[in-house]
Amino acid sequence: MPLIGTGDQGWPPGEMLSIILETAVAWIERGLPLRLLKILVYGDNAARDAADTFSAVKRRRAAAVERTAHEPEGASRRPPGVTHDVFLSYAREDTDMASYIVHELSALAPEAQIFFDQTSLNEGSSWLTWISQT
Repeated sequence: MPLIGTGDQGWPPGEMLSIILETAVAWIERGLPLRLLKILVYGDNAARDAADTFSAVKRRRAAAVERTAHEPEGASRRPPGVTHDVFLSYAREDTDMASYIVHELSALAPEAQIFFDQTSLNEGSSWLTWISQT
């Protein structure tokens, strides 16, 4: 996934890469059968920045694993800064199905934090702005 494919809106590539890595690791920990995550960077400077970012994420993840080893059963396993377990993306014509999915997920896992624009945003708020700020 080239960083350009992430919708670069002027964010520093290292920050974008950090978010991509944290999210990918979180999904893998939740059982996503991902065997390979390939991220392309162009240029020596970008490659050095990416290597630094990978190292920083690896250190943060190791510290998080160490912390969770001492947490009580049922404690939140979200990466630092992550506020939801599920982000529901859907087409407007599928609103009824999306509502049904949220209802079923909530029934199966009441502790799960689900981002669903119909209930998670204030009226008139932008989901795009919300995503960029979290």
